[in-house]
Amino acid sequence: MGKKIVVLDDDKMMLQIAKRILEKAGYEVVTTDNSFGFTNLVKKIKPDLIFLDIKLPALSGDKMVPLLQKQLNYRPRIVLFSNKSKDELNILKEETGADDYLQKGDGEDSILKMAEKYLGK
Repeated sequence: MGKKIVVLDDDKMMLQIAKRILEKAGYEVVTTDNSFGFTNLVKKIKPDLIFLDIKLPALSGDKMVPLLQKQLNYRPRIVLFSNKSKDELNILKEETGADDYLQKGDGEDSILKMAEKYLGK
């Protein structure tokens, strides 16, 4: 069984791309476009890595990081991703305690490289 990854993004196309790329590399991937109930989903699936979009309609990814860290009894790797600048993302990473960040415009293979960085090939 492969390492588990959860991707939360309100962009359905981004979810499809991430799922295709990461599953092809052998990871187990669950995607969702809804931040409601996300903590419960994470508790149920127990992913090794979480990709969180920052700009979500309800609860944004940067607000969700501390919530996850308080409510989970283990520590998955958390990567924020967005169209924001690298400087903005780095500040959010530091403020929230996320492990890393990824710019959506970095290309499709960047999400796989980030997964491999934290989970191995």
